[in-house]
Amino acid sequence: MVLVTSKTQKLSSVEQWFHAQVISLKLLAPMPELATVRGILERHLPGRVQRLSRHISNPQDTSNWLEIILKSSELIKLWSSPEQPVTVVIDCSGNLKLAQEQLALVRSPEFCAARRELGIDKYWFVVIAEYPLQVPKQSELLDALYAQLAKDEECAVLQFG
Repeated sequence: MVLVTSKTQKLSSVEQWFHAQVISLKLLAPMPELATVRGILERHLPGRVQRLSRHISNPQDTSNWLEIILKSSELIKLWSSPEQPVTVVIDCSGNLKLAQEQLALVRSPEFCAARRELGIDKYWFVVIAEYPLQVPKQSELLDALYAQLAKDEECAVLQFG
C-alpha cells in the first residue's frame, strides 16, 4: 500500500514505493530549516539554483528545494552505532544508466560542500530496475542500506533487480 500525500503525488511510482518503505521502516530524517537549505544551496550551487529554482513547485517547502536542486527523493537517517546517526540523501529511480551518469554530478566539490554543510553524510542512488515486477522485501532493502553504510563510500549506486 502506498500512502498518498502532497509529497507522493508528484513522485514517480518507484519513488512512491520507496517513500512508503521509508515511512514503514521509520527511516525518514527530519528536514532542515528552509532558510538554512536555501542559503547553503545558493552559496554552493548558485548556477544550479538560478537555473532550476523556477521548477520548484512550492518555494516555501524545504523538500522541494532538496528535490529539485540536490536531486533528493528522500532524506533518511540510519545509525552506524546507537550514538551516531548518519543522514543520507536517496535518489530512487528505475534507471541505472541515469544514476551512473548523475554520480559524477553529486560527487562534485560543490555538491559535496553543500551536502556536508546541510549535515548530510552520504548520497546514494537506489535503482529498482524491475519495478513494479520485482522489488526488494523490506528486510532486503534495509540490509542493503546498512551494508552500504558499512562501506566507506560517500556517494554510491545501490541496484536491485
